[in-house]
Amino acid sequence: MSSNLGDLLTYLHALPEFMLLQDEHGGWIAANGIALRHLQLEGVAYQGRCTRELLQEAGWEQELWTCFEEACASAWQRKAIVECELPFRYVDGRTTRLFVLKMIPLIKQAGEPNYLVIQGRDNTVRTLMEEEITLAGKVFESVSDGIFVTDVEGTILFVNPAFTAVTGYSAAEVIGKNPRVLKSGRQGAKFYQHMWNSLLEDGYFHGEIYNRRKNGQVYPESLTINAIKDKMGHTTHYVAIFRDISEREQVRKDVMLTGKIQRKFLPPDYQDQWVTIRSFFKPSHYVSGDLYDYKWLMDRKKLFGYLIDVMGHGLSTALQASVLRVLFLQAASLGLSLQEKVSWINRESMRYFTEDTFAAAICFEVDLRARTFTYVSCGINYFLAATKEVSGVIKAPGMFLALSESAVYEQHVLPISPGDSFYLMTDGVYDKMPAHYKQELPCFDEMTDNLKKWIFTQKHKDDASAILFTIHDLPEARS
Repeated sequence: MSSNLGDLLTYLHALPEFMLLQDEHGGWIAANGIALRHLQLEGVAYQGRCTRELLQEAGWEQELWTCFEEACASAWQRKAIVECELPFRYVDGRTTRLFVLKMIPLIKQAGEPNYLVIQGRDNTVRTLMEEEITLAGKVFESVSDGIFVTDVEGTILFVNPAFTAVTGYSAAEVIGKNPRVLKSGRQGAKFYQHMWNSLLEDGYFHGEIYNRRKNGQVYPESLTINAIKDKMGHTTHYVAIFRDISEREQVRKDVMLTGKIQRKFLPPDYQDQWVTIRSFFKPSHYVSGDLYDYKWLMDRKKLFGYLIDVMGHGLSTALQASVLRVLFLQAASLGLSLQEKVSWINRESMRYFTEDTFAAAICFEVDLRARTFTYVSCGINYFLAATKEVSGVIKAPGMFLALSESAVYEQHVLPISPGDSFYLMTDGVYDKMPAHYKQELPCFDEMTDNLKKWIFTQKHKDDASAILFTIHDLPEARS
């Protein structure tokens, strides 16, 4: 071996890259460990053999070794460096490394051997990074939320198309400027101080803010800002993502208005020489599927009332509860028994409910002269009572409203005396009520005070409503 070839081989094995040496006939002279490992030829006797033979033996696809050979032939023919990119897909069919190969012909003087040096660089990571950057760019361009990136001083560096769509400002109009160009003036200094404190302390801020479009229109947006840090933990950029929530805010205002209107349906608390009536109403979110009312009948010696709990939440349940309110009040004036009134309400309600919705209710009449409390359960199958006859939980079966036109309801009667109390409530109250409330009932005032504190100080995932009353005195009984 000549000293020149020896030097070349020493250089070839020392480089931390894919290196391969061929003679002018395509026979392999030497390959370093990196090349043999990636070509899966470790331990193979390769010297003097050609690329096609070796790669076929290693199980490589024809496309690979054909491209390899064509690049080598082109370098010899042109007597110039030829570069190509080859995906070395391993035999397992899953792992692929992407190499950029340079075929470098070493042409000697006449009578001296010529060599081809093949140098390879693993380009897999770089290619993947470029693909990820391209993908990130496409996401950045296509995402529907507005995005802008600033440096640590707050100067805008990039914006996406959604930024322009929401604000009306083009990229050219805001890049190099501070986001305060969007400021509406509705937030005070405390808001922005809180924002910056959150970014400096937590590296994160999320909240709702009013900004101003280019045309001067003020709009609400949901804003999230994240601080981007380097390896040393120093903030280098801020990324802000925002969404126009004008429509959501309008819906929220409509829901809040609906809730205010719904509260006006509720009767006020009442007290006279005969009874005291108290009630509680707490929607889980602005509007409620709960509703209740009562009405004095005839000569104000008979009280008709009801409590409704429509399945679900939101505007639809509030609307259905309102329909039931109208039906219950219509039924109150019908010359029917309580059982017959509830059956009539059930039949009439069927057209206002879909197949997958229904309502629970309990309807009652207090006849002061007859000294009776009559009730019909329609899915609210329990209430609390403290009378001379019973004390604690009163259970009664009854099918939900608006499930079946042929539903049968039973009415039950309890005798009443002065001092008797009754507590009717929806699931949102009863299911979460502390157990001792259901066992040893305190006096009416203490019970109502405790329920009020519990309902309005605890967090509830369900609507919570109750109607409570106590009997003070009774008129002369009917003869």
